[in-house]
Amino acid sequence: MIAPESPTWDELVKVEPRLANVESQVKLWRRKRHKLGAWYGAGGFKEQFSRLVGWLAEKKELRTMKAYDAAYVHLGRLLGIMR
Repeated sequence: MIAPESPTWDELVKVEPRLANVESQVKLWRRKRHKLGAWYGAGGFKEQFSRLVGWLAEKKELRTMKAYDAAYVHLGRLLGIMR
């Protein structure tokens, strides 16, 4: 079960373990250049995680804007494209 108000990254990963794979890829990429391309480009990180959380998520409990925002902020900060 995830908190409806402000889910944590760990709660999201518990419901959708594939998010941990996206996180691992982001960690490997964060030292490279062209971070925005890796984030927004075709097949990029944003596209990968948006299939797992938010309106397109397979799992009903992750089809919320709060879940999407939590993933977006966590991964964006990890990659270094947001504060």
